[in-house]
Amino acid sequence: RVLVLKIPETQSPRLGDVVFRAQLIADIASDASNVKSAQHDGASERDGALALLSVLPDMYAAESLALSAYALVNGLVSHCEDIDLAAVGWKRGEYVRMESISHFDSFETKTDLVKLYEAALEEAVDQQASLHLKHPETTQGTIVLAHQQLQRALGCDDIATLVMFDTQGQPIGSVLLTKMQGQIDSELVHALSYVLSLLSSRLEDLRRQESGILGRLKHSAKTWLGKLFGSEWLWTKLITAILLSL
Repeated sequence: RVLVLKIPETQSPRLGDVVFRAQLIADIASDASNVKSAQHDGASERDGALALLSVLPDMYAAESLALSAYALVNGLVSHCEDIDLAAVGWKRGEYVRMESISHFDSFETKTDLVKLYEAALEEAVDQQASLHLKHPETTQGTIVLAHQQLQRALGCDDIATLVMFDTQGQPIGSVLLTKMQGQIDSELVHALSYVLSLLSSRLEDLRRQESGILGRLKHSAKTWLGKLFGSEWLWTKLITAILLSL
């Protein structure tokens, strides 16, 4: 089995990081398959988890949040047989707006079905928790009303929604997976959650680019102030301050 990653020139410094993370995911997938009693089932699940690696190059190559969402939903559906439909929504202020849905190049944002999708995507973001309808451990003590409404509207058997976070642990959006018949494999959901965590810095960069000049200046100022008044190199800063005061 050969894995080929196409890395854009602008992201070439991160090549080693991407390859290292890909190896980590492969190890996780292999470990997950070892606990299965049936060798065939384990191989199938391992292939599904490894297929998620195919999403990484397109996500790193995307130059906007819209393109990254398009690459994610179509990559998931095309490479994972366990996923029939996928949708991505980004947090815009206090709400989550659907950015892309598999099998559709465009969609009407005000339709009832899109509103149901957005409600489910937002439901996971508000609770900052992954929700998997057919996996009771993820829904115990949480609200899944919007997911149940979407499930009835689609007539599907299972829905799983995973929250995407930035490097500061703040939710920036969510991805929703649908399987029309049967249950989405929990190991696949776990593997996807790990892949999304690897993309945190890239998604944060894209979000910052779309925030405009003021947003980038705010981020730069926050980073500079954090380094100036943060706990790193505390003694060096203290000695410097004393010397400057003399």
